[in-house]
Amino acid sequence: EFAKERGLSAATLKKYKLGLDKEGNFTLPVYDAEGRVRDIRRKQIGKDTISSVGVDVFLFGIQDLLANAEIFLTEGEWSKLALEEQGYSSVGVPGANVFKDEWLPFFRDKKVNIVFDLDSGGENGAKRITEKLSSIAKEIKVIKLPQELGEGKDVRNFFNNGGTKEQFE
Repeated sequence: EFAKERGLSAATLKKYKLGLDKEGNFTLPVYDAEGRVRDIRRKQIGKDTISSVGVDVFLFGIQDLLANAEIFLTEGEWSKLALEEQGYSSVGVPGANVFKDEWLPFFRDKKVNIVFDLDSGGENGAKRITEKLSSIAKEIKVIKLPQELGEGKDVRNFFNNGGTKEQFE
């Protein structure tokens, strides 16, 4: 049911090693560029996804970023997974206000499409990241989701509510 609510296939959940911890939270490992686990993100139904205590947060889906000249940058791992379901190469930041300067080299000469949540945090985060990437990325585009989705909604909601790839692009 969780996969259905998130619009994710079993294959995607298996690929990214979604699990359950002893408290019943869904777990999602976050790997660094060398393939080492940097974080275990936890999601309890109806609550925010959180990082493990004391970890240094990292980009979710870094391998897609390393392997592609064009990338979609999302607010959160669940939006990254939603775009993967649609066939887009993407990477997720752990929050709209989280983008570390140490990540900048990963974006060098990339075409970056930023698609953050429909709220002030998402809008401000996209502006901040655009400024940071302006001297690094080859091209930057901010994709604005339709306001009709509602405050706080994201690309996952867009596709789960019948949005098409044609409308998205």
